[in-house]
Amino acid sequence: MRNRPDYVNCVLTGRYILDEGPGGPRKEERAWCGRDVAGEWTFVDASHAALNGNNEGRLVACPDCVRRIHAALARNEKVLPDLPSSPTIVK
Repeated sequence: MRNRPDYVNCVLTGRYILDEGPGGPRKEERAWCGRDVAGEWTFVDASHAALNGNNEGRLVACPDCVRRIHAALARNEKVLPDLPSSPTIVK
């Protein structure tokens, strides 16, 4: 159970897990703060959360996710995901 208001949501790392199985590459369901957020509503990546804030959206990014994103930016780390070279459509 979450101990925070429903308008506070985590930000996915946006990283892909390379999987040689039938599904091909898939998005990792882990937030920047380290939480496993499978099944929860999340921001799809840092740019989604930033655009929501810039447009004064109702939802707020998880403070722990924001701190880790800021720290990564300060270290000049890449915070936006690379798209897989050949996205696979899963039916």
